[in-house]
Amino acid sequence: MSSLTEAISKPIHLSYIKDCLRDVRLGALANAGVSYLIHEYNVWKNNSNGVIKPTTLYMELTTKCPRECKDCYISVEDRLDPEIISIENVDKIMQNCETQGIRVYTLLGGEPMMKETLPIIKYLLHKHPLKTFVACTNGDYIANQKDKLDDILLKNNFIAALSVDGFQETNDELRGRNSFKNVMESASYLKSIRSFYGSIITLRQENYMEATSIAFRDLLVSKGFKFLSFAFPSRLTQETIDEAIHNIESWKDEHIMVYTGLFGHLGNHDNHTMAKVVSMDKRGRILKKRRERIEIGDTDTSLDAVSNNPIWRERYEHQM
Repeated sequence: MSSLTEAISKPIHLSYIKDCLRDVRLGALANAGVSYLIHEYNVWKNNSNGVIKPTTLYMELTTKCPRECKDCYISVEDRLDPEIISIENVDKIMQNCETQGIRVYTLLGGEPMMKETLPIIKYLLHKHPLKTFVACTNGDYIANQKDKLDDILLKNNFIAALSVDGFQETNDELRGRNSFKNVMESASYLKSIRSFYGSIITLRQENYMEATSIAFRDLLVSKGFKFLSFAFPSRLTQETIDEAIHNIESWKDEHIMVYTGLFGHLGNHDNHTMAKVVSMDKRGRILKKRRERIEIGDTDTSLDAVSNNPIWRERYEHQM
């Protein structure tokens, strides 16, 4: 078990801190930094005490999405469903998370950044200024609206995580026409307003070599991305997973923070830096995992009850 200092500082290099201080608004960097420290402390505390409790929440704002990305786990029917999460369910789950000291919230879809979802996002950012909200977005709306979204993008507690899975040809094949262009346009605008932003990279058999290459990493660093988070879908072969991890770990990168859905921060294989995630869908149902739509509670279910649910716990028990 690593010490608290080691757990917090290991993924962060001095050159990375210098880059952030140069490129990011101080208020945005302070919010992201404090949330990172609190989250890592909560993970470390859980591990030290031998307990499994939620450290972060995935909040599904909607399942609606105009794109048809390859292998999307959301059905075509649900991608057409206009239903948006209610303010009532948002308030209930936020109050529930307060009891666990949760600081970081990931906003998901479908596509979480559309005209229909903006009121919810603005509500969260305004009501919870000390929390951090990370929107996993395809970047289409940011690219098209740019400064018209400044009342969101300039909030220090908002972070955009842009979905990009390779260079233009590969990404557009997987995510649709102009998806790469829109991500790069979004990144350029976010960089111009000195935001703290990063990317979500979903690995597949078709893209894992390209998406874990030094050339792709260098492109994202040059575009101002400050973190990369790799998703490893269950359909990947073990050979592919091993090779992808080997490629990522060969970076030994000092200019960007890297996180994986398998073991947490780059360089850690003991799983002790992994976030413990609770997922909630747009109807307020607590799910085992966002991809496995198995209901284990709702917004009236305490997170203590969730953490004691064997269906939720089995995802993390092998890490203890």
